[in-house]
Amino acid sequence: MLCLVSLIACNAEVQLPDTETLAAELLQADVDFAMLSMQTDPKQAFAAFLAPNAIMIPRAGDPLEGIDAAIASFGDEPVFKLHWQPKFSEVAAAGDMGWTWGTYQLLVQDRQVSKGKYVNIWTLQEDGSWKVRMDMGNQEPQ
Repeated sequence: MLCLVSLIACNAEVQLPDTETLAAELLQADVDFAMLSMQTDPKQAFAAFLAPNAIMIPRAGDPLEGIDAAIASFGDEPVFKLHWQPKFSEVAAAGDMGWTWGTYQLLVQDRQVSKGKYVNIWTLQEDGSWKVRMDMGNQEPQ
């Protein structure tokens, strides 16, 4: 009986993270990520917001594992613009992972060449920042 009381007392002291506040912070991180892409270029934005162990799942080809491979996929100077609009975020009960989704447009010479939806899976870093662990999207048919 004493063990049961101790277990209940220990569980009562566990404080779960405020996932609503964390979800708002995560959505803001995705907004900041999108703004950086618009203000600079997608290569610089992804370099700033990808986790070191990030995985990008491109439309074609094999997944790109690690930030270096992901950044290299943009080439020396991207000849396209990538704009996106975050729509929703959610954070796991533990507060250490979350996801966002939204819509995107790919532009070449300021002309939209494709659009679609994306999902990013994020991890909370030791410094309190959110970084993209996995990036994936699906293009709408032409």
